[in-house]
This record gives sequence, C-alpha cells and structure tokens, in this order.
Amino acid sequence: MKNYDIDRRLGFSRIDEKTKKYLKESWLFINPELPGILTAFYQHLSSEPSIAKILGSQTERLKGLQTQHWQRLFSGNFDLEYMNGVYTVGMVHKRIGLEPRWYIAGYSYVQCLIINAVVKRFRGKREHLAELLCATTKAILFDIDLAITAYHDALEEEKQVVLGSVVDTFGIALDRLKQGDLDYLIQTEVSGVFIKMKTDLESTIERLRDTIKRILQGSIEVQTSAQEIAQAATDLSSRTIQQATNIQETAAQAVEITRLVKKTANNSSEMATLVASVKISSGIGETVAEEASRMMTKIQESSGAISEIVEVIENIASQTNLLSMNAAIEAAHAGQAGKGFEVVAGEVRKLANEAKESAMKINTLIKNSLEITAMGAKLVKESGEKFKQVVQEVSAIAALVTGISQASYEQAQGVEQINIAVNEMSTMTNENSAMVQETLAAAQSMERLSVKQTQVLSFFKVQ
Repeated sequence: MKNYDIDRRLGFSRIDEKTKKYLKESWLFINPELPGILTAFYQHLSSEPSIAKILGSQTERLKGLQTQHWQRLFSGNFDLEYMNGVYTVGMVHKRIGLEPRWYIAGYSYVQCLIINAVVKRFRGKREHLAELLCATTKAILFDIDLAITAYHDALEEEKQVVLGSVVDTFGIALDRLKQGDLDYLIQTEVSGVFIKMKTDLESTIERLRDTIKRILQGSIEVQTSAQEIAQAATDLSSRTIQQATNIQETAAQAVEITRLVKKTANNSSEMATLVASVKISSGIGETVAEEASRMMTKIQESSGAISEIVEVIENIASQTNLLSMNAAIEAAHAGQAGKGFEVVAGEVRKLANEAKESAMKINTLIKNSLEITAMGAKLVKESGEKFKQVVQEVSAIAALVTGISQASYEQAQGVEQINIAVNEMSTMTNENSAMVQETLAAAQSMERLSVKQTQVLSFFKVQ
C-alpha cells in the first residue's frame, strides 16, 4: 500500500477544516459551470497535436471521469480513496505519455475557468471571495502535487525497472569479463543514456580483446624468441667453452713455440758466431794457402837450382873420371914410377864414379821432389782457390745465418706478441663465456616470464 503521508501533506499545504468548508461552498458555484469548463478544457487540450493524439475519441468518457474527480476534490474529503484516485490518474498520465508540462498547463487553464465561475456567481464580500479562491487554489495545487508525485513515482519505478535491466545486462557482461570472456556481446537492447554506456563498454571490451590478443601474440612470439635465444645462447656457450679450451691449448702451444723460437734464435745467434769464427778461420786458411803456394814456388825454384848444381857435379864427375882415365893411361906409360899416381887415379876415378852415381841419385830424387813439389804447388794453389771459394761461401752463409738470426729474433718477438694476444684472447673468451652464461640465464628467465605471462593471459578467452 502506498504511504501518502496524508496528514503531513495536508498540514504543509494549510488545508484544514476551514479550507474544506470553503471548497464545498465553491463547488456550489463551480458545479453548474463544470460541463462548459470541461468542454473548453478538452478543446484547449486538443489544440496540441501530441495531446490530441493521446486523447483520440475518448473525450466524452474522460469528461465523465473528470466530473467525478472534481466533485470528489471539492467535497473536501481528502481520504485514502481520493489519494488512490489521484495517484492512479498520475500513473495513467505517465503510461499514456502525458508529460507534466501539459498536465500543469491544462490545470492552469481549468483553474482560470473555475476562478471565473466562482467570481461570476459569488455575491458576498470580497474577503470571503478571497477565502474561496484561496481554498480552490490550495485544492487544485494539492491535486497537481499528488498527480505529479504519481508521475514521478512512475518514472522512478520505470527507471528502477530499466536500471535493474541495465544492471542485470551490464552485470552479466561484467561477470563474463571477470571470468575473462572477451568474446561476449551484449544482446539486450538498452535506451537513453545507457546506449552510450553500452557502446563504450563494448568498445572497451573490443579494445581490451584486441590488446589481449596482441599481448598474447607478442607473449607467444617473445616466448618463441626467448626459446630461440636460450637455444642459441646454449649453443654459443658450448662453442665458447670449446673455443676457450682450444684457445687455452693454443696458448700452451704458443708458449712452447715461443720457447722453441727463442731457442732457435739463440742457436741461430750461436751459429752466426760460429760462422763468423769459421769465416775468420777460412780467411786465415786462405792466407796460409797463399803463403804455402808462395813457399812451394820457392821450393820449386830451389829445387831447380839444386838440379843445376847436380848437373855441374855430374859434369865434374865425368870430367874427373875422364881425367882419372887419362891419369891412369899416363901412369901406365910411366911404368913403375906411375904406380902411386895410378892408385890415386883409380881412387879418383872411383870417387868420381861414386860422385856421379850420387849425383844421379840426387838428380833422380830432385826430379821426384820437383814432381811432388809441382803437384803440391798445384794442390796448394787449388787449395787456395778452394779456400777463396770457401771464404766466399762462408761469407754468404754468414750473411744468411745473420739474416736467419735476425729473423729468428724478430720471429721470437712476433711469437711473443702472438702469445700475449692469445692470452688476451683467452681472457676475453673467458669473459665472453661469462657474458654468454649471463645471457643464457637472462634468456631462460625471459622465457620463464613469457610462459608465466602467457599463462596469466590465457585467463582471457578470445578467438
């Protein structure tokens, strides 16, 4: 049951028993004029097309209802029945679409006609007329108040129905959204301001759906990329570790090569020293060979002189032998006196023969010596030439050995630099290996995060 709070309403409107008495008195002046008032009233309403459309052909029926209503109003009996009747009229106005502005304007038109009717028929004092008009105004405004209250309640009820429907509609959509369903579409039609709300919500869900799709797609791509990066980092880590091992082995070999090259350089230096010594010795040998060649030439010359002396001795021996023979002949001619001289001649001849034989032996020896000396001179000369060639070759070897020694020294320095570079490369490779490990850890972490993100986003249901 509707609570009209009747007493409070009447009290605030200053409608008391005196007012009710004046209303009953006013009705005596209004009732005879009421049919004309209602006819003029509905003619006035019909002048507005929208109201005329609402009234249609019901004017006569509505006049009857209006007569009953005005009779009840001016009876001054503001009971529950009256309240329900006026409230019902207000609800009907809302249902048929008669807005309060037309209703109030229509009442204003009727009120003027009622006032005219009262004034026209009243024959009393002006103060009494004022009381009648005041009571009439209070009653009409009270009636309008109830009708508008009904219209307002109807609007509120309709709003609550609409709002309930909208709340249910949007509640379902939000509940589906809460469940992560981004493919749900609002099927219920809404009106008024809720159309924009529906459009905004659908636009928001659509944008969220597109965003989630992009994020999901990006998350899957990130996950795939992270897996590829992790795999690449794993492979790179393995290759880096292998490279580090190879570089360490290379570094060890480089150290050994450095040692061998340094040893080679030292040996080349020592060889250069030995070659230089051999060069000096070869030079000395060449000088000795030249001196020996000169001495052999002198020996040949001396041998030639001895040979000439031996020839002289041979000649002397031949002459002496000839003289001894002559002496022997002369001693034979001398007879006994020449016996001693014959003996001497024999000894001389003997000595001459021995000298000749000795000279011949010496000559033979000298010839042999000359032959040997000539051969030795030839060999010494050849040795000298060989020594010259050896000296030249030793000089060339010395130059080569010196170049080798210098190259070995430079090579040793180069290998040392290579060794340093290999060590630096080893250090950098170890650092790269550490960085690769960090990259691998980061990639694996990114992969875990992308998987987790994908799992979180999989809460949303999108096509």
